[in-house]
Amino acid sequence: MLEQLGAGEQPPVPHSAFRLVIQFPEGSATLTQYTSGKLLVQGNISAESGKEIEAIISQCLDSQTQAGISTPCIGMDESGKGDYFGPLVLAAVRLAPDSCRRLEREGVADSKTLDDQRIPDLSEEIRQESGGHYIVRVINPEEYNPLYEKFRSEKKNLNSLLGWSYAHILEDLLKRAPTPVAIVDKFGPPRHVTDWLGDLSHDIDLRFETGAERHVPVAAASILAREAFLQQMKALSPKVGFELPKGASHGIIDAGRRIVQTHGKDVLAQVAKLHFKTTTQILHEQLELG
Repeated sequence: MLEQLGAGEQPPVPHSAFRLVIQFPEGSATLTQYTSGKLLVQGNISAESGKEIEAIISQCLDSQTQAGISTPCIGMDESGKGDYFGPLVLAAVRLAPDSCRRLEREGVADSKTLDDQRIPDLSEEIRQESGGHYIVRVINPEEYNPLYEKFRSEKKNLNSLLGWSYAHILEDLLKRAPTPVAIVDKFGPPRHVTDWLGDLSHDIDLRFETGAERHVPVAAASILAREAFLQQMKALSPKVGFELPKGASHGIIDAGRRIVQTHGKDVLAQVAKLHFKTTTQILHEQLELG
């Protein structure tokens, strides 16, 4: 919204999230937003210009708070949780406010709303804007299946596995780049993550939000996770001799049956998440065919 006033971005000063200079007929005003939440306005401007800028700043700051970009922020999201074939991928990325604004202009949004063709280019933009402050964790089926069974034996579920994985990548990223806020798309009670963080959970404002991909850092994480998921699907496909289908539709059963018929159940375990009900359907049909 500040673009309405011809705002020009300036290099941030220590402890600031962003800094802008706005030109008025009678002079210029410098706006400095500090990570503490304080906003400093300096300059020689008229009372009328002051009221104009005050109204737009109020709207802008509200918008930035809603978008999760009023302070450096870590966004976290996953890809592949609902896909029968392929890995579970989790990603965390740390972005500064100015990077969020640039990425939003480039079209960064929830990966589920984007064509897969756009994912590689956007991922490269995200990696550059993050300054290397990102982590992508790929859990391929050969690791995922025994890990899921381990959690199940402890009377825990998929959400527990997700929370454990998120906690690990968040902890690793915080060691590299301390950050005041982290946002994750809500998938269950916060304890699924905080229980694994220990004392670290007191050092960060960890937010669990439904539809969190509306925040640029979370959308960016969803894109990095999607990129890795697509890459791994391509890497796993030669194991079965055809392109593994995405999702969990009816065609998945036909693909799974083909894998078992041609390669056996052991290869199915290398490319699929076996706890899905789809596995029972595949193996039941295989028994009937046998």
